[in-house]
Amino acid sequence: MASHSNWSAAPQRTLMRRFCSRCWSCLVIFLVIVFGLQLGSFVRYVGLVTRPAVPLTHQSDGIVILTGGQNRLESAIYLLNKADGRRLLITGVNASLSDQNLKKIMPIRASLFQCCVDIDKSALNTIGNALATKDWVRARNIRSLIVVTGAFHMPRALKELRHALGDIELTAYPVNVPQGHNWWRDHSRLRDLLREYMKLMAVSLRDYLNRWSNRAWPYMPFYKKASIEVKSGIKQGSL
Repeated sequence: MASHSNWSAAPQRTLMRRFCSRCWSCLVIFLVIVFGLQLGSFVRYVGLVTRPAVPLTHQSDGIVILTGGQNRLESAIYLLNKADGRRLLITGVNASLSDQNLKKIMPIRASLFQCCVDIDKSALNTIGNALATKDWVRARNIRSLIVVTGAFHMPRALKELRHALGDIELTAYPVNVPQGHNWWRDHSRLRDLLREYMKLMAVSLRDYLNRWSNRAWPYMPFYKKASIEVKSGIKQGSL
């Protein structure tokens, strides 16, 4: 009886091994496909964020700078001084920073700061930047906008701004674009690149899930709260 039992169990073990082998093969194929798609997406992202800013050929109604990185403020003020944009929004300013102290670090005339600079201290992240910009463009009747932020951050910033602003014309003006062929040897820059790419992928996944579940932006399925509320904190610069 024992011998017969061992004989009858052998085909079952063979079938199980074949099933496990096929499952493993399917998993490997799936992972290879996902890896290939992600690799292609990452290569496209790197190509995009290492592309230098396109020279501006026409004036825009406004300029928005998303604070949080080096050279952003200087670049935005440079564009305002050149009159590439008629008005500037600085969004995401630290709430503890006074207008007087902000003015001291800005290479701008007092009269230009007084007439043409607006300050938002409410935004804490990129979605908050986009929502604050939405309030600003509506209040100022702005139809075209130059976006100033870091090169690595620009794709995600544009994605969130397009959600918030709809058909407003956006022109990217990235700063801190990697230069030369050896920039990737800088570990801090490579870390920032990978971190921003992962955030961009998370936003893309969020948008997919929102379309699938018929949710409206800025619903965040990754968070417990169903939406993100940002209080309007925009005010005209004053001295």
